[in-house]
Amino acid sequence: ITDKTCAIFVPHIFGIPCHVQEIEEITKKHGLKVIYDAAQAFGTRIDGTDIGCFGDITMFSFHAIKVFNSIEGGLLTFKDERLKEKFELYRNFGICYGETNDVGVAGYNAKMNEFQAAMGLVNIRLVDKVIEKRKELAELYINLIAEIPGVETYHYEKNIAYNFAYFPVIINADVYGKTRDELWNALKAAGIGTRKLYDTLTCDFSVFRSSNYRKDTAFAEKVTEKCLDLPMYSSMRPKDVEMIGNKLMQIKKRLKMNYIF
Repeated sequence: ITDKTCAIFVPHIFGIPCHVQEIEEITKKHGLKVIYDAAQAFGTRIDGTDIGCFGDITMFSFHAIKVFNSIEGGLLTFKDERLKEKFELYRNFGICYGETNDVGVAGYNAKMNEFQAAMGLVNIRLVDKVIEKRKELAELYINLIAEIPGVETYHYEKNIAYNFAYFPVIINADVYGKTRDELWNALKAAGIGTRKLYDTLTCDFSVFRSSNYRKDTAFAEKVTEKCLDLPMYSSMRPKDVEMIGNKLMQIKKRLKMNYIF
């Protein structure tokens, strides 16, 4: 935080909320705004409070792969009512409707169309059931993975209602016997698709790499080498989760074999 800092921008990765109370203390101390990226966190609650009620602005994504989707589109929640007119300008080309139809800001064509809205209205009725199904699958994952040394899950807090948008695990190669990438390949060979989220830092993308953007990211770099996103979707069956858990154990057992010549 410097004299140029005006806001803190924080993502709720995997639908798992940030430490919002600690972040609020920091922003109050320094007189900053906080903007949350809750693209993956729709439906998540902390002590019964919806995730969109924290910070100054929270954005959600309604992309097709999200827990709640309207095919495309999104949502902004905010506390300052004066922002409403500004956001409406930005989403509609920046046009100030009136006698001149002047363009007040450099806006976008970011309006949700009618078909997307209709899809959202249908899906919003199902979102609670979808989250409950994901919770059941996640609890099964947690119990299975607890028996596999070297595969660690997030420590889910009782006061938080998660949406279980994803199910990330950390691979401790020293204990499990293989790196995250080697496990990813082994699961792929077994017909199980997983994702290495997130294995590349923003500062390592070519668009930023050449602009002296890199900062001290030692912790983030460690995470890129260890995190694996296991399959999680609302139509997934418990037996699919059990199969994946068994495969993780089978791979570990095979990898721990020692040979003496």
